[in-house]
Amino acid sequence: MLRALLISQDTLARLLQKKGERDDALELCGQSLNTVRAILAADPTNMQARQDLASGHVLAGNILVGKGDASGALRYHQQALTLNKAQLRRLGLRSNDE
Repeated sequence: MLRALLISQDTLARLLQKKGERDDALELCGQSLNTVRAILAADPTNMQARQDLASGHVLAGNILVGKGDASGALRYHQQALTLNKAQLRRLGLRSNDE
């Protein structure tokens, strides 16, 4: 049930971003990140939730780019990269830069 909420929050955040309502999009994106953190708190091994968390960071970074906040966007995108590399390591894989 929480994943359905997460998908709704994420979808609405993306739509708001497209409409140019970046502040509202960023707020909703923050809510979706909190939702996925709740999913991970209940099930830390949930691979889908780990990917959703990384994707949420990418979305937040993209919204911040649209707001002209390159530094904030960079932090979110770096966190997404870190999360994705950790996912690869859990699967016994490596990224090209490791």
